[in-house]
Amino acid sequence: MGPESISKASYPQLNTSTPKENQIERKLTRLKQTIGQQGKLSPRFYTLLNEAETLRDRGNLGLAERKLKEAEKIVEDENINGNFLPGIEVTYGVTRTYKDSSDDVGATFQHPTPMNELEAPVRVAGHERGHVIRAVAKALVNRREIEHAYFVMKWRVDWEHHKFYTVGGEARMKIGGQRLDLKV
Repeated sequence: MGPESISKASYPQLNTSTPKENQIERKLTRLKQTIGQQGKLSPRFYTLLNEAETLRDRGNLGLAERKLKEAEKIVEDENINGNFLPGIEVTYGVTRTYKDSSDDVGATFQHPTPMNELEAPVRVAGHERGHVIRAVAKALVNRREIEHAYFVMKWRVDWEHHKFYTVGGEARMKIGGQRLDLKV
């Protein structure tokens, strides 16, 4: 039996990968499996995964490892919070009551109005926009100078429970030298 009779398969396969390369490969495999388990993740996660693979292939293992740690953090945040805002979750299904505090008779929310947190940002923004539109229209009819007219939304963050919610809004206007601030 000569050397030509020994098949290539009988030679022991040598693993030329370093422990760090093996660790990175395991992390990549585990994170790819996460996609199937967790469904859609933020676009940043996919970018980091692709960058880590490219860096691994080019031999830049330190940077590849940092990219994978960042991707793992995204998976952890989204797994805990169920959304793409790291550390913050929108409170779904909670009903809050909103009431207009202005004397604008054309405004909605003249009486306490209950709203689900999913609809509150849109409805409050629409309400404040209505204040601005009515004030600007009245100023135009009366030929008054409009210095500024805009609205802001107000949010509160519950850091203990990692949630945020709409508190209200405020229409801010300065028309004819007179400042008008209307709040919900």
